[in-house]
Amino acid sequence: MPETLLEIKGLKTHIHASEGIVKAVDGIDFKVDTGEIVGIIGESGCGKSMTALSILRLLPSQAKIAGEILYQGNDLLKYDPSQMREIRGKGISMIFQDPTTSLNPVFTVGNQICEAITLHQKISQRAAVEKAIEILRLCGLPSPEEQFKRYPHQLSGGMNQRVMIAMALVTHPELLIADEPTTALDVTIQAQILDLIQNLQAKLNMSVLLITHDLSIISTITRRVIIMYAGKIVEYAQTDSLFASPLHPYTKGLINSIPNIESTEKRLNTIPGVVPNPMNLPCGCRFHPRCPEATLRCFDAEPEIRLCGEGHGVRCFGVRQPVSSYD
Repeated sequence: MPETLLEIKGLKTHIHASEGIVKAVDGIDFKVDTGEIVGIIGESGCGKSMTALSILRLLPSQAKIAGEILYQGNDLLKYDPSQMREIRGKGISMIFQDPTTSLNPVFTVGNQICEAITLHQKISQRAAVEKAIEILRLCGLPSPEEQFKRYPHQLSGGMNQRVMIAMALVTHPELLIADEPTTALDVTIQAQILDLIQNLQAKLNMSVLLITHDLSIISTITRRVIIMYAGKIVEYAQTDSLFASPLHPYTKGLINSIPNIESTEKRLNTIPGVVPNPMNLPCGCRFHPRCPEATLRCFDAEPEIRLCGEGHGVRCFGVRQPVSSYD
């Protein structure tokens, strides 16, 4: 049996705003095993990034987190601020969506990587510089000694993303959370970044939680995938199983919207409507206003996650496959 590194139980992240309560994450359960790449997918506003920020407790004071975030068996929600600073960057690192807003423009990239090193390791400044240059080289930056001295605005988007990856990996974390790491990059650079993450993950035997809205990325590098919608997990499965036999109407809609070069259709398939406002969620199943398979039951009651085969769970009344209780 694989060893569980991170386990989320009943996680709720509600933001108390003046207009009301934003239910960004509303009761989710999943786990990440050691050395495993797990994907979380869904449209913007489904709670993917808020899940990642909740794990590291990088949220404003208005946000209230409930449930359990078990890292190596210890609940991070019980840690004090100093204990969380030890975990961030050392045990769990994160690559944020946009490197141009995540990197400090007034410091060189080398200075920022060295800060990440000296914060968690008691080594000399010279040793930190050597380690920073080495990780830049490992992340594929040309002439790392020169890039070390440059500021973020002097680098391209792809190079800045590699700097963010270097900063996240320089302390050899056990878990890397990659929050849409290729969103702002062109297709060629996207492929290079994904190859880099895969290679480093294999080399370091690191776990990765990959957050994206791109199903093609999920199908390429993940072992398991979680589908989120309106703060809930609506389906999870082994990646191959999910693409071969999606069960939830939302998952089917996402997969059917992928462009197919062999298709004779002139228009792409779409999911009508938009993700609901997390301050004003619909009753019953949260997907029913957009669901082509909705019945009257979907308007009144919220389905629970049910198992439909080994490691494949779905939150839908319409699934007719044999089911058992969710563990």
